[in-house]
Amino acid sequence: MAVTIGISFDLDTELDEAIERLAQLRQLAASSPSPDEPPAGEWEELPARDGAAAPDGQDAVTLHQETDPRNRSRELLEALTSEPETFTDLRERMPNPDGSLLSTGSMRAVYRNLKRTEGRLTEEGRISGPVVRSNFDRYDRDGGGRYYLERRQLEALDQHLGR
Repeated sequence: MAVTIGISFDLDTELDEAIERLAQLRQLAASSPSPDEPPAGEWEELPARDGAAAPDGQDAVTLHQETDPRNRSRELLEALTSEPETFTDLRERMPNPDGSLLSTGSMRAVYRNLKRTEGRLTEEGRISGPVVRSNFDRYDRDGGGRYYLERRQLEALDQHLGR
């Protein structure tokens, strides 16, 4: 499985931290589960950047609070579980008022909007990093990715929502 990760840092003041984070990523990659197993929180162990929220699950709550309540992206966040699911699975829990289901293309748009909000909050330092995770290990079989929340994020969101 190929993963692309971008790291931004100030060369003058953050080089040592960037080198440390790369070493941690190498260690995590070496201890990763087989491609048939979904990742189960292995990225949570990376320390939060200075000024960013710790990965204690509250990032999901912040993302939820910052997503417009009338927006389907908030609905998608609420539909996610800790088990990776395809858009086909997720749209079943997000029917339109008339009972019809969103198309896969519409689900991708909803997801993109949620990821934009997540990116903005990360840039602002209000969350520590990605909340919504994806897994493309079964892309050939599923015809798409699978999306989920890490267990801590889901537990915090469930508590926030009173579920």
